Amino acid sequence: MLHLGLIGNTASLILLMAVVSNAMLNSKGGVSGIDLHPRVSAPFTVAPLALGRFGRRVPRVLVILNALVLTFVWLDLAASSL
Repeated sequence: MLHLGLIGNTASLILLMAVVSNAMLNSKGGVSGIDLHPRVSAPFTVAPLALGRFGRRVPRVLVILNALVLTFVWLDLAASSL
């Protein structure tokens, strides 16, 4: 279960980088790419918070903290689009 949490964190981070790089390309007048909204990442961001509790000691804490940081980054990104 902890490995699924790590996979969720990785997917959330990759999706975050895609959204941010797409926004940067669009703002510089580049080719319009895919339109991803921060709400797409909700399952990938919330799932590691729940799955992190199945680990032991340090890995559990790292997965949960990483999920919390990604959640706050996604919320910050979503707040700017409101």
